[in-house]
Amino acid sequence: MFRNKRIAVLDLTHGGSVIARKLKKTGAYVTGIDVYKTLVLEEREALEHEGIRTSSTPLQASGFDVLIAPVHLDPHYPMLSDAMKEKVPVISHHAAVGELMKG
Repeated sequence: MFRNKRIAVLDLTHGGSVIARKLKKTGAYVTGIDVYKTLVLEEREALEHEGIRTSSTPLQASGFDVLIAPVHLDPHYPMLSDAMKEKVPVISHHAAVGELMKG
């Protein structure tokens, strides 16, 4: 489901780093978005070293095939509202973990 997809994982603080790493192992092109700007420098560098791009600012949703966001994220967060306009699918962290567990 995720192989060769361009995926943005929003919120690296609440499990998103783990999800991003697992997605990378499936062959996805992963970008992690530090929505709350709480990721420590060492973790950001570790993700980048593992081939996971990171950003602490919102990016254009149209640059991705799917966004993965926690259910508690404000629906007005720029990438989520952009995804609605651009018709980019958004799935929850929970749904992503469920798909990863199937694999």
